[in-house]
Amino acid sequence: MRILITGAAGFVGRHLAERLRAAGHDLVGIEHVCTPAHHEWADRVGLALKEASVAERESLFAVVASVKPEAVIHLAAVTSVPESLRDPLLAWRVNLTGTINVLDAVREHAAAARVLVVTSSEVYGPVPPAEQPITEDHPLRPVTPYAATKAAADLAAYQYAAGNGLDVVRLRPFNHTGPGQSDRFVCSAFARQVAEIEKTGEPGRMMVGNLTPKRDFTDVRDVVRAYELDLEHGEAGGVYNLASGRPRAIQWVADTLTAAARVRIDLVHDPERDRPVDLPVVRGSADRFSALTGWAPQIAMEQTLADLLDWWREHV
Repeated sequence: MRILITGAAGFVGRHLAERLRAAGHDLVGIEHVCTPAHHEWADRVGLALKEASVAERESLFAVVASVKPEAVIHLAAVTSVPESLRDPLLAWRVNLTGTINVLDAVREHAAAARVLVVTSSEVYGPVPPAEQPITEDHPLRPVTPYAATKAAADLAAYQYAAGNGLDVVRLRPFNHTGPGQSDRFVCSAFARQVAEIEKTGEPGRMMVGNLTPKRDFTDVRDVVRAYELDLEHGEAGGVYNLASGRPRAIQWVADTLTAAARVRIDLVHDPERDRPVDLPVVRGSADRFSALTGWAPQIAMEQTLADLLDWWREHV
């Protein structure tokens, strides 16, 4: 299958591209800025990487017209809450307008293509523990620019499926982590600190925020396996959560990583790292997708964190 991946050189995109190439698919990737390191990675994987921005219709339409993909997996986005808070207009431009541009480009140049639009569990907003696990039927109540832009993109994707007849499937992944993740996210931030302390050869201190919240983590490699399954089995116009259903306390993440450290590391609370509002627990349900495809997470979080720590040991 000829597949176009937006945001192909990002954290999830790299894992996805490597999996799809191993399965024999013909891949083209888009990045808004292509560095020499990006091209080196793409050449190694066997992916044709093109420079284009989903927020710029002309360059995006040109790529879609030339590739004529049989499937599109739309990952490109402003990807974090803090980033969206710093520049809400950029988040809206990339996450909503970029999604509409992708759908319009497909409608004009590859109307039969299956399109996977990846949004986020953040679209549900704060959900009381008594109303969890969170299913796809839960109302969308976003409370940050990131969440709102992803919710809007989700609705736009539904409209293009229901109103324009495109073969669009929406996916709402909960927290996922693994090797290569940016340290803007908690598991990777902790792993980097551990690797940096280890490099000194001396005991150290790891700075942490509130450790009591529980989050629903899945390994990124299990998540991209779900994306691959969705290419074949997802129902047009459908929407699916991707979650483990097993929340882990941030304390557990910190303890697991420091227990694996090669030197003693003490945890030190830094109030600057606390969030103004932090839900006590988030638990998702992937029952709908599991019933459709048989998907379930296979990689234990202990292994995920070990692999993430090893990745940072190689990169600090």
